[in-house]
Amino acid sequence: MIDKNKYVEDLRDQVEVVQGQNLSGLSDFRNAASTEAYKEALRNVAAISSPEDVGKAIALLQDKQQDISVREEILQKTVSAIGENPEYIRICLRILSDGTEPITLRKAALGLLKTLSFSSRTFVSVRSEYMVVLRSLLDEPEDSLREMAAEELSKYKDEFVQRRLLSGLLRQETPTVTDAKAIQLLGYDIHAEHYPVVRRLLESPDSDNVTKLEAIHVLANDPEAKSLLMNLVLDKEQDRELRMSSAMALQSGHPRDFTQMAKTLVLDESENKDVRSVLLNALTLVHPVEKVGLHEDRQFLEEVSRLHTSTTSPELKKMSSRYLENVRKQREQ
Repeated sequence: MIDKNKYVEDLRDQVEVVQGQNLSGLSDFRNAASTEAYKEALRNVAAISSPEDVGKAIALLQDKQQDISVREEILQKTVSAIGENPEYIRICLRILSDGTEPITLRKAALGLLKTLSFSSRTFVSVRSEYMVVLRSLLDEPEDSLREMAAEELSKYKDEFVQRRLLSGLLRQETPTVTDAKAIQLLGYDIHAEHYPVVRRLLESPDSDNVTKLEAIHVLANDPEAKSLLMNLVLDKEQDRELRMSSAMALQSGHPRDFTQMAKTLVLDESENKDVRSVLLNALTLVHPVEKVGLHEDRQFLEEVSRLHTSTTSPELKKMSSRYLENVRKQREQ
C-alpha cells in the first residue's frame, strides 16, 4: 500500500531539486560568455522567464555567429516569454523566412510558432504576418520545410495553398509537395472540384501506391467514386492494401453496397483468407446491424456458421465466431 504522506514528501523533494537546478542553471546562464558555458547552463534550465534573462536569450537567438545548438535550445526554453511578446514572435518569423539560416533552426522556429498559434493570445496580432511567411515558404527549396508550411496552411483551410496543391496535381505548375501529400492536405477541406482530379490519380497506372492510398481515403466522401472503389476491391490482381482501403472507404460512404459486396467475398473460397478475415471483421463492426439487414440474411448466417466449422484459418475462425456472437447479442437486444 502506498504511503501517501511519504509520496507527497518525495514529490516535494523532487520539485525542490528541480527548482534548485533551474536556479543554478539560470545563474550560470547570466554569467556565461562562451558557447560551452551556454550549453552547460541551458541543460539545467527548465524555462527562461525574467525580463533580463529573456533579453539576453533573445540577443543570442538572433546572433548568427552563435552555435546553432545554443540558439535551438533558447527557442525551447523561451516559449512562454516569446508567446507574450509580439516583437519576439516577429523575430521567430524572420528566422523562419530567412533562407540563410540553418534549416534545423528554421524548422524549430516553425515548430514554436505552430505551438504559439493556438496557445498564445498575443499571437492573434501577428497571425496575418505568419500566414504571409507560410505562403512564401511554398517556394522554399528545402522539401521538408516546404511541406511543413503547406500542412500548416492547409489546417487553416487557406485557399492560396489549396490552389497551389491542385495546380501541382494537374501539373500546371511545379508541385509544392508529393502527389500523396497534396491529396492528404486537400482532404482537410475537400471541395467538389477536387474529386475528379483525385479520381484520375487513383486510376492512373503512373500513380504509386502511397498516392493511391491517400486518394482512396479522400474519395470515401465522393459519391461519384463508388464504382471505382468497388472495382478496386473486387480486382484480385490489385495490391491487397489498396483493396482493403477501398473496402473501408466504401464501408464509410456506402455501407449497404459495402455489406453486400463483403458478404460475397467472405464466402468466396478463392479469395485471400486475410482479405476475408478483414471483411468479416468489418461486417461484425457494422452498427447498427439492422440498417444493413444482417439480421435478416439467414443464408449468410448459415454460411458463416459452416465457415466457422470448416475453415483451417485461425483468423477466419476467430472472426466468424465473433460475427456470429455479435449477431446473437443484437438479436437479444
